[in-house]
Amino acid sequence: MNRNSCLLVLLILSNFSVFSQSLKGVVSKTNIRSAAGNTEISDKVKKPKYYGYTYSNGVSLLKLISNEGTTIDTTFVGDEKLKDKGLETVYTYIKSHEENYYKNFNTNLYRLEVSKRNKNQINKNVSIKDTIPVYNWSLENLNQTIAGYNCKKATTIKTVGPRVINITAWYCEDLPISDGPMDYSGLPGMILQIEVEKNTIIKFEKLKYFKSENIEIVEPTNKTKMLTIQEYIKTR
Repeated sequence: MNRNSCLLVLLILSNFSVFSQSLKGVVSKTNIRSAAGNTEISDKVKKPKYYGYTYSNGVSLLKLISNEGTTIDTTFVGDEKLKDKGLETVYTYIKSHEENYYKNFNTNLYRLEVSKRNKNQINKNVSIKDTIPVYNWSLENLNQTIAGYNCKKATTIKTVGPRVINITAWYCEDLPISDGPMDYSGLPGMILQIEVEKNTIIKFEKLKYFKSENIEIVEPTNKTKMLTIQEYIKTR
C-alpha cells in the first residue's frame, strides 16, 4: 500500500470514529416576543423551556424535559413608545407538556410528537411523519462562541403557510454532525443556536461527546393520526 493510500485509509477511519461517537446535551428555548413580533410578553412566558438532546449512529432525539402548564397572560398590544395609550389583551399561551423531535438521517425520517393541554385542560396531540426538512442556507463570515464552541453564522427563511420567517443559525464545524435542535439541520457542522426572527432563541446550554458509547434512540410512538408537515400546516 503506497503512502497516499495509507493517508486515505487513516482519514476514513478518523471520520468513522468521529461519527460513531454519541452526543448528549441540554437545549433551551426562550420566547422574547410574541410570534407576530408586535406584542410584549410577560416574564412568566419568557421563562425558558428545556430539552434533552441525544445523537448516536445517525439518529437524534430532542425531548422536552421541563413541564409547565398553560399560562393565561395579560399582554400589551401596540407601540411600546405609546404604551400608556395601547390596548391590553388576555392571551393564553398553551405550553407543551410532551414534545419529541426525532430525526433518522439513515432513512431520512422526521417525526414530531407534541401533546398540549389547552385552557380547558383538554389534551391536543400532534403527530407528524415526513422526510427531514431541507433548508437553503446562506453561509456568512461571522463567528460567535456558544456553549464553549466556536460557531459560524448561516441564514435562511422558513415558510409556514402565508408567513415567511427569517432564521439565523450558528453552527460548529469542529462538531462534524449535520444536525441541530428542533427540525433544523443541513449545515457543515452541528447547529448550536437558532434565532427565529427576533422573537425566539433556541440554543445548546451544554453539549458533550461520548467517544465509546452507542446509545439506542427509539422512534416516538404516535398518539394520533400522523400527518405530513404540509398537511399539519393546513389544519392550523
